[in-house]
Amino acid sequence: GGESQLFLQPAYDPLIYRAPDGSYQPRLATSWGYLGRDHKTFQLTLRQGVVFSDGSPLTAAAVKAGLEHYQSSAGQVAAFLRPITSMEADGQVLRLSCDQPHPLLPMVFTQDFLAGDVISAAALTASDQLATHTFGAGPYVLLPEETVSGYHYAYGPNPKCWNAKARRYDRI
Repeated sequence: GGESQLFLQPAYDPLIYRAPDGSYQPRLATSWGYLGRDHKTFQLTLRQGVVFSDGSPLTAAAVKAGLEHYQSSAGQVAAFLRPITSMEADGQVLRLSCDQPHPLLPMVFTQDFLAGDVISAAALTASDQLATHTFGAGPYVLLPEETVSGYHYAYGPNPKCWNAKARRYDRI
């Protein structure tokens, strides 16, 4: 839900960052766009050399696994991913094919939608830890020993963060 997404954002980076002025900026994706004019094929090129807090690499296959997870969930973002009928992962390039024009994909892959905040593919198989640990590429990691779910969340630096300059505080 909205509350959990708010508390997860320090630990997860989006594919595309929606800046305060509304513009879309590169984050985990360095480029993106529609191929052709029908808005049915969308391609993302991912940043090289990024690792998640669990040490696994950011790849198109990892993003694909996360999107497939969200597609099969009962969450609100599943409706925005439903038009995607196939995903082709090749190294750092992910190509999405849709069964209808889908001009909202850049927005869906921002921090405003859960699908934009990429999770380690390895974490998807560790569902017992998802409620108490974070598995993102953001500037922080959740400190489970200092967190009380639904009340108080504590974060410390993610030592594997690719974008350490985004970390303004030692703890939040």
